Amino acid sequence: MNGVRSGCPEAGLCCGWSSGCAEMIGMSGKRRWFVRIGRAGGMAFAVLAAVGMVAVQTARAEPGPSAVFHGRTDARVRFTGDWMPVVAPDKTLGRYAERSDAKGASVELDFCGTTVGLVHQAGGLGWEWGVILPETGCALGLAEVRIDGGAPVVIDTSRGGRTLLAKGLPAGRHRVTVTNLGASRDPGGSGTIVVKGFWADAEEIPDDTARRAWLVADAVRGGEGWRARAAELAAAVKTADDLKRLEGLAAASREMEAAAEKLRRLTAEPPMSPMVERERRYWTPNRDTQAYLARLAALRKEADAPLAKADAFRYDEANRAAFTDVMTELQRCAERIDAFFQKEVRQLPPILFFTGAPLKSGAAPNHIWQSQPLNNAWGCSIRTWEPAHPDRPAKVLFEEANSAIFDLNLSYDARTVFFSMRRDRAQCWQIYEMNVDGTGLRQITSGPHYNVSPVPLPDGRLAFISSRTPGTHTVCQSGPSTHVYVMNRDGSDVRRLSANTLSDFGLDIMADGRLLFTRWEYVDVTLTYRQSLWTQRPDGCQLLLWFGNTILDPATFWQAREIPGRYAAVCTFTSHHHTPHGAIGLVSNRNGPEAPRGTGFRWITREFPANLDLDTFWAYRDPYPVCENRYLVSYGGGGPQRFRIYLLDDMDNQAPVYEDPATSCFAPQPLRPRPVPTRLETTYAANPAVFPLPAAPPGQPTATNVPLGRLMLTDVYQGMGPEVARGQVTSIRIMEQMPKTVDRTWNFVMDQGPLMSASTYYAKRVWGYAPVEADGSAYFEAPALKELYLQACDAEGREVRRMTSVLQLMPGETLSCVGCHESRQSVAAASNTVPLATQRAPTPLTLPEWGNAGVLDYNRVVQPVLDRHCVKCHQGTDPPKGVLLTGDFTRFFNMSYDHLVTRTRSEEASRAHYTGRAAEKPMVQSLHLLYGTIKPFAPFVSGSFVSRLPEFLQKAHCQTNIPAADRRRIYEWIDAMIPYYPTSDYARMEAKSNRDKWAHPDRKELLPWFTERFAPVYNRRCAACHGEAKGDLGLANPQQWSWLNLTRPAWSPALNAHLAKSAGGRGISAKDFMFRDTNDPDYQAMLAAITEGGKKAYEVPEADMPGFINRSQHRAFVYRPVAVKLDTLAGRGRKTASHCCGSDSVEAMTDGIVPAKSCDNLPRFSWYPRKGSVEWVQIDFPAPAPVSKVSVFWFSDRPTGGGCDTPQSWRLLYRHDNEWRPVEQPSGFDVASDRFNDGIFTRVTTTALRIEAQLKKDWSGGISEWRVE
Repeated sequence: MNGVRSGCPEAGLCCGWSSGCAEMIGMSGKRRWFVRIGRAGGMAFAVLAAVGMVAVQTARAEPGPSAVFHGRTDARVRFTGDWMPVVAPDKTLGRYAERSDAKGASVELDFCGTTVGLVHQAGGLGWEWGVILPETGCALGLAEVRIDGGAPVVIDTSRGGRTLLAKGLPAGRHRVTVTNLGASRDPGGSGTIVVKGFWADAEEIPDDTARRAWLVADAVRGGEGWRARAAELAAAVKTADDLKRLEGLAAASREMEAAAEKLRRLTAEPPMSPMVERERRYWTPNRDTQAYLARLAALRKEADAPLAKADAFRYDEANRAAFTDVMTELQRCAERIDAFFQKEVRQLPPILFFTGAPLKSGAAPNHIWQSQPLNNAWGCSIRTWEPAHPDRPAKVLFEEANSAIFDLNLSYDARTVFFSMRRDRAQCWQIYEMNVDGTGLRQITSGPHYNVSPVPLPDGRLAFISSRTPGTHTVCQSGPSTHVYVMNRDGSDVRRLSANTLSDFGLDIMADGRLLFTRWEYVDVTLTYRQSLWTQRPDGCQLLLWFGNTILDPATFWQAREIPGRYAAVCTFTSHHHTPHGAIGLVSNRNGPEAPRGTGFRWITREFPANLDLDTFWAYRDPYPVCENRYLVSYGGGGPQRFRIYLLDDMDNQAPVYEDPATSCFAPQPLRPRPVPTRLETTYAANPAVFPLPAAPPGQPTATNVPLGRLMLTDVYQGMGPEVARGQVTSIRIMEQMPKTVDRTWNFVMDQGPLMSASTYYAKRVWGYAPVEADGSAYFEAPALKELYLQACDAEGREVRRMTSVLQLMPGETLSCVGCHESRQSVAAASNTVPLATQRAPTPLTLPEWGNAGVLDYNRVVQPVLDRHCVKCHQGTDPPKGVLLTGDFTRFFNMSYDHLVTRTRSEEASRAHYTGRAAEKPMVQSLHLLYGTIKPFAPFVSGSFVSRLPEFLQKAHCQTNIPAADRRRIYEWIDAMIPYYPTSDYARMEAKSNRDKWAHPDRKELLPWFTERFAPVYNRRCAACHGEAKGDLGLANPQQWSWLNLTRPAWSPALNAHLAKSAGGRGISAKDFMFRDTNDPDYQAMLAAITEGGKKAYEVPEADMPGFINRSQHRAFVYRPVAVKLDTLAGRGRKTASHCCGSDSVEAMTDGIVPAKSCDNLPRFSWYPRKGSVEWVQIDFPAPAPVSKVSVFWFSDRPTGGGCDTPQSWRLLYRHDNEWRPVEQPSGFDVASDRFNDGIFTRVTTTALRIEAQLKKDWSGGISEWRVE
């Protein structure tokens, strides 16, 4: 279709536009087009100018109210070339978009109307939350637009997001095509475009009936026949009856499209991709799979004929019989499709599964300890069901009304069920076993630990996941780390296999005997997108990445199970945050363990085509292979919100298998014997050597013997990259990420509680160096059961390249690697040469010469270097360029750390340098892990090589040679991502981030020296330029933390920056502000306040200060007592609330567990996160009861940095004739902490009581215990 245009041949084409800020550039013949944008009266005006002619178009800032949106899944939106679904940052008009990085990829739409626009992502790449990519900030690219095959116009998709492509077209059918040009208007931009869809409108047509007609025509569904007929009728509409006839056609099109939907959805083969192509080369399906695929292909071919007839059908309301005939043919074909899949379902073996409310949690790695039954709906069962007999009910093997199940597995002989359960509302999951006939229930694990995912081993033991490792907590959440363990079947001889500082979860076993599980871990990269698949022998040896690690989407590969007969696994693709439900997909590492989408992994289910970090609660989970290409899954869609069991194949063909109308069904698996995996024997040596690690408080509080293993590296240069010349790497630095010893507190700074540094969340340890031989080989001892990573270093000790994932040794294990950044599964190339390093004994483990048990304590390792070489200049009241490098203490760190890191805005500078937006290096590289990288650092782009500080360690600056050993300390610190604190232990129990030296050590409020004495003067003299000092935050900008010197108050920059040079200050002039001398009353007031603050800080020394005493020892994760249902009036009643926090319970209010304090971490009810509102909670009694008193123990975690406090006020209401009335003559009703608050009133007989609480502004609230008398 060429379309008809009036005047200029480009009439109807408008500029790229949105909110008056978009641009378009284009070329037609020899005429160059450009755009000027203005705003007037809320409208955006675009002026297209050409030689000898100017055309003016008017465009709305957004699609008009009558516009029809055609999204990426609309049948009329056709994508050609390489496109990939992505999560769009702008969630309006859908959560997903299509991304193309390929020049020539196009998208087109056939539409009816006069106006069309493009909905696309604007701005730059790298919008994904929690990650920084090399492409972050690169502008999106240019696209060519053609209307009806006419002359091209180029739009800049980095502008706007709502680009008007054409306006004032002749009313009728049109086609718009948008093609990626693979280029950007910005010199540093990308060739990427991201499209959500199009909108179409007919807003220029003045006649309401005619305009409505074309909008109806645009909404007609179906193929060419339907669209052509719709255009004919729309063009002929003159009257209301004509419009009604067109609306009838639109309704008929929807009816026929609904009948055709099942036929269209039927898929006989997966979308072609490198992964599919390679699998076809190495995988020969068995007979059953071949027969299934053949039947599916025949059915697909059978469906094509009625679909073609439906698409070509030209509807005529006078010939309804013809419509009925096509509908009948579609319906009969759909029935045959249903019959095919129903037969597949009936052929399934008996199925084992469990039921209950879905579990809800805040993050996938925390699901084990954080999950609670949705809506506090307890109750579970284990059942079997025979698909061959669909009319028979499921057989209940086990059922309890007050419990919940986490997961289950079946023994290889299909006689025993292993499952994890919270029985009687216990806090922790425990592992149980039971015969498949429901007899012989036995608890295997016990104690205050979460124990889940029991996996039978070939030798009769069980592997499982547990939180029992002492002194390990997740770094950014308040919860325990979870690790892989093994034990005897009776629960004895428990052995830890994992040294993860974060969490292992989703455990299973492969046919070759290796354990397969999801591991959350990272080394100096983003903490969000690193839940990958790892393998490990049952003895703990050979911890290897199986797949993931640098994959951004999905953030988490969960519930992976190997598919028999294929070198692949099926798993759940889900987010990091939110409950771990999502899409079902396939993963294979045949193309490498970090291969991209379509090469190493692919989506099966299309409903959730991308995930990133979305909350997809009612999605898929629990995939279990039934055969080579079909899986049982739990699916939360398909009807009212509950999970049902479905049969799913590789092509996303689905068939319902089983549902319970009252509850959800999970973890379906065939109830039949299966092959026993290969039994792997222990491979490491008995009685391994140990290393005597000395005490070095506070980072290493006590001396201990650490067992050793060995590492053998064949050639460090393999995988290193061409940037690194042979001979450049002289040693391997052995690094440890030390586990977090205390639970997270929520009054955090820089996302950390307690605060560890301005970058890494970890304390780091240097275990020493191993020499690299001339051939690139290395052989050395390393500590076992520690989370290690390696750094390849040059002769000066500067990091050339670092590992961004961890390695682990078991005691006595010898682990060999091919090279750096080579897959750990790689095999060294055949050679007759024996690596030089193996021709000698392994290099013994030797701690750094500076001691301190290798712990990188900034004040004990780095500061002494600065004291020796830098402080002689960089001290006092007027240091060079204002840079103070003393060890004097500041609010959270010390003076030199703040000046090198926060004051220089190193994080901001590091991001700009990493992404190429700035050529200048940061003072020290600082990439905060909340927004870290995901790809491994290339050689020479991390640590000390991209930091300016090493440049100042040269003689040219220092006027003397700094010893190599001192320079090496600086390099070690920078290469470790600038740690500060050597331990997560702390002394300031409730202060901000547990480190705030300006605050009361047992409360988060700032001390009076700041709020009452320093801040008023500062706000009067300094706030106009530097911002106000707030009583609850102080100087909130990190660059201001170093303005107050708590050790030598007279050296505080807050005093000296604007102190006259003649008085010893820096003499920086400011409008209406200068301390002429130190006798200024405001100067003296501020100095006195800072002096008082310094004395207060030293009274309770923090972990970076002399005299530190650890006061956080009790801050381990609290395992709460078991909540029970008491036989009291309140306990027997049914509890409901206006809102209940997902991790709390209304039942906890009446469980009889009375806290000592309101902040005690016991079972409780809370309204969190609702704040400042009026909320309610009520008890409905089984029968009318006389009551005259209630007692409430309020929950308040405000003293511990939480978000709940006692309410501002509360009242009690009772139900009378279905109305709520306040009780009469109330007395008491206090809001005190740490005790019961009685409310006494005139006795009433009622069926329900309701507490109505007014929450304080900015605070939520809750109840620990509620008694009724």
